[in-house]
Amino acid sequence: MPERIGRYDAERVLGSGAFATVWLARDEALDAQVAIKVLAENWAHDDDVRRRFAEEARVLWRLDSDRVIRVHAVAELEDGRPYFVMDYADRGSLADRMKTRASEGRQYSIDEALDIGIEIAEALAVVHRLGVVHRDLKPSNVLYRTIGSHHGDTRTERMVLADFGVARALDAATAFTIAAGTPHYMAPEQSEGRADERSDVYAAGVVLYELLAGRVPYPYESVGAVMRAQLTETPAPISSIRDDAPAALDAALARALSAEPEQRYASATEWADALRSVRAVPVESGSAETIIRPVAAAAGAAAGAAAATGPPSAGAAATGPPSPGAAGAGGAATPSAGPPSAGPPSGGPPPGPAAASSSGGGSRRRRNRRLVGAVIVVALIAGVAGVAVLSSGDEATAGEIFLDPRDATRVGNSGPFTAPSIDPSVVVPSTLATNPNAVPPPAPVGGGIPSTSGGEPGLYGGTRDSSVCDPLKLVAFLQENADKAKAWANTLGINVADIQGYVSALTSVLLRADTRVTNHGFASGAATAVQSVLEAGTAVLVDKFGVPRVKCYCGNPLVEPEPVKTSPDYRGPAWPGFEPTVVQVVTPAPQPITVIVVVDVGTGQPFGRPVGTGGGSDVNATLPPRDSTSTTTTKPATTTTTKPAPTTTSGTGNSQTAITLVRDALQRCIDLVSEGGAPSGTADDLGYDATSDGGGVFTVVVSERDGPARGTWRVDTKTGDLTPTDQTASEVGSFCPELA
Repeated sequence: MPERIGRYDAERVLGSGAFATVWLARDEALDAQVAIKVLAENWAHDDDVRRRFAEEARVLWRLDSDRVIRVHAVAELEDGRPYFVMDYADRGSLADRMKTRASEGRQYSIDEALDIGIEIAEALAVVHRLGVVHRDLKPSNVLYRTIGSHHGDTRTERMVLADFGVARALDAATAFTIAAGTPHYMAPEQSEGRADERSDVYAAGVVLYELLAGRVPYPYESVGAVMRAQLTETPAPISSIRDDAPAALDAALARALSAEPEQRYASATEWADALRSVRAVPVESGSAETIIRPVAAAAGAAAGAAAATGPPSAGAAATGPPSPGAAGAGGAATPSAGPPSAGPPSGGPPPGPAAASSSGGGSRRRRNRRLVGAVIVVALIAGVAGVAVLSSGDEATAGEIFLDPRDATRVGNSGPFTAPSIDPSVVVPSTLATNPNAVPPPAPVGGGIPSTSGGEPGLYGGTRDSSVCDPLKLVAFLQENADKAKAWANTLGINVADIQGYVSALTSVLLRADTRVTNHGFASGAATAVQSVLEAGTAVLVDKFGVPRVKCYCGNPLVEPEPVKTSPDYRGPAWPGFEPTVVQVVTPAPQPITVIVVVDVGTGQPFGRPVGTGGGSDVNATLPPRDSTSTTTTKPATTTTTKPAPTTTSGTGNSQTAITLVRDALQRCIDLVSEGGAPSGTADDLGYDATSDGGGVFTVVVSERDGPARGTWRVDTKTGDLTPTDQTASEVGSFCPELA
């Protein structure tokens, strides 16, 4: 930790993301606390990132409003890294407050939510009048500062907007540029690289919806699913979720969340006026406590929508899991923690009620063209500087990954959440027995980390009729340590009161392969997210979709890994056999699991472990025969698609054939979803690279032309089969079954 940043005394980190760290510091000359944003060292020599960093400071300086975090100075450290000094928002963010409410089981009243929505709209109106569109409005970018009585205000705090890292001038924002924003809050047109005042109105509508419903309108976990839902579905009306919502509120939100910009409120001022009108409508209250109902899944998605992707990943048992995220830090411009939303039903995200279109065929064609654009955008969106992906933070981590041995209790510089929650009488052998029909180690592939469905038989190991993990110890420790319990629950997106029920639904297993996760230690009273690789043999608790949620040796909560730079920097001593190319990521099973088929690590024989148990209820089970040439990447169930026979020049195929198969499949997908409308891009807009894996099988990497790798498929030129081998390719497959 640096003692000084320029002339400022550094006190502590407020938040850290891929591109920058925000410090709380003291200005001795003014005897005042300030927030200082410092560019990350690994990006210090990237001219484009430095330009974006400087532009954010310029935007804040130009705005110079009580409604926006002010910047006071810009300078460089001795090592050349730029930084800028800002107001310190000492009262935290709206995201912090929403999480606190959720953890306490308290909801926002209609009037409270409307008041917050009006204040956000008024702040946006100021920003727009000054010629800037935010493009990344969300709860973590809505901050609060203490104000003194000398300002003549009866209030003790003021709401301010922060994090203008992707903001643009209004006269330039409507031109085509790189897609930017956070997908849950990003208006559909932003996937085309366009944004104006109405895009910020959309984001403000999402924030208000989340305040009222406890979740975002489209609580899907993948970028592609969110984009598809925005264009093919309609959010459930608030009145269908809670009893006290007036019809006028439903109408206002429906307009703000329209997929078509021209159907939304034309300005933030109009949006604020609409909310004031709703605020004036008396609300009938039949009881002291409003009932919030879970949203039921509709019978099907709107016509033309692809099958829903896999389920969300963590949360309360009955209604299905919310998307977990790391707790955010207070202060100015701190990295976001992601939506603290309640999740959809366990069978997958709710498609929402299918509404009759009021916009006619022209609107339908516009939506289809935007969906075509989304196919291309999804292939390029992950990892692009300034574009967020769905994760616990808004930016990809800088590339530092900690190796986490099976019996380690610390990760990075953070301490453990709990004492070891294990049964010391159960011994895990140093060498795990294998089974020829179990999931094989991930095959090395270019362009991404192999993923395995949490429902794959033989993915996990264990010892029949016994369990390394002791969930009762975990619950007992958290019940005795309120500060850790709150941080633990917030990380997994549940209430503190639900910890015992949540843990009781988890299943004790052992990892059979080194596995990438976002681990969470505990330091300074909060959860600290650390990208890590858990060693094979680590005892974990997995949820009903087969995703690891707790490391038992330290009680640390686990969520999905965040993307990192192309060349990760692995920290810590490597264990025997560690190989970065065979690290796996576990993705949620398509449907909840009832019995996990486990391989006994002592005998290599399979057995079944019912979900929510730890060994006392194990049953006989078998592993299905496995083709030795199969990969660990699982494909979601899709409708059968007839592929044209590949035209190969030899029995083993060639790289150009593999590229042609992928490119043509992408183009057919674009032609299919455009439905005769002019597509916003073609498959020829992308770059392709093929590497032979032998036997006529190739790895094809699809990328932005002259850009970094984005999506990867394994192509069998003899059969024409295309298999996605990373998350981005799977996202494209969610649009196009032929590419899944």
